[in-house]
Amino acid sequence: MEEFVVPTQLGRYHLLNRLVIGTRCRLKAENYCPCLGAEDDYAQFAPSALIISEPILVDASNISTRSNMGDFVVGLFDHSHIEAWRKINRAVHKKGGKIFAQLWHSANLPCLCAIHPELEKQLPHNSSQQSRPLLRHQDAIDQFRRGAQLALAADFDGIEIHGALSLLSRQLGSSQLSADYMKAEGINIDDAALLLELADVLSAIWDGDRLGIFLSCSPEFSGADDIDPEATLYSIVDSLRYTDIAYIHMGEVKQNSTVMEDTKSSMLDTFRSIYRGVIVFNSEQLGEAVEVLKKDRADFISLSDTRAKVTNAIECLLR
Repeated sequence: MEEFVVPTQLGRYHLLNRLVIGTRCRLKAENYCPCLGAEDDYAQFAPSALIISEPILVDASNISTRSNMGDFVVGLFDHSHIEAWRKINRAVHKKGGKIFAQLWHSANLPCLCAIHPELEKQLPHNSSQQSRPLLRHQDAIDQFRRGAQLALAADFDGIEIHGALSLLSRQLGSSQLSADYMKAEGINIDDAALLLELADVLSAIWDGDRLGIFLSCSPEFSGADDIDPEATLYSIVDSLRYTDIAYIHMGEVKQNSTVMEDTKSSMLDTFRSIYRGVIVFNSEQLGEAVEVLKKDRADFISLSDTRAKVTNAIECLLR
């Protein structure tokens, strides 16, 4: 584990190790606010270099007021959410930790239900992608901007754009959507251009050195599967090398994905060759993580909410 205990720069922050606690789906909320006890839940990971929050919703425009999604999904689209996150962030800071807010959009909510089927029953009957109009991208940009402003008020240390579970980075630019459909919906933007626009808009609030972007290596998303995920991701990463963002976060390969782990590994090498900024690599295997760091294929390793592995990694850092 000595490969983890290397002080490394991430944006404006000089971090004492290279372990990132990745996105965690806690599925515990009350009116879109983190539940009581969330402070301790997050603060226990403070010895890591960085904590990435569970996905935080930046809007509720596609969620029926009759649904109970607020019992599962946390948000930052209203001032009433700020104080709950402040308590969490203060608890993390008190223990010397850093925490970024991972911001995502509700427009592609059905794909979250694909990962967590228990959420399906909470959706209104007309919430499927096929039965509701696609969001205009400017509205979504504005909602991300507001979420970023609220995250700043809530004392986060930075933000991460969720570029996977989002209509923005898939439905607005998926290579599977027909040209005629996109034209009819007024969609004329691709993944790379959209994420660059988001990064530019949000950098005006946070500065690029406190902004990361999460990219998924899995092509399957609700109704907007990517027929050439490697080409899409290459285009995005190639474009991001001209920005001053803090890092890109290379996400997990979901179970039953058509993308295999060896393909993800190959993608990492390709991205490393074209993107010389900081790369955070998600791994579920500590052995693989150590090898990635040894060979300088990534700068940080993120572990998702696999409790035993995360706890073991934290304990090793504290020895």
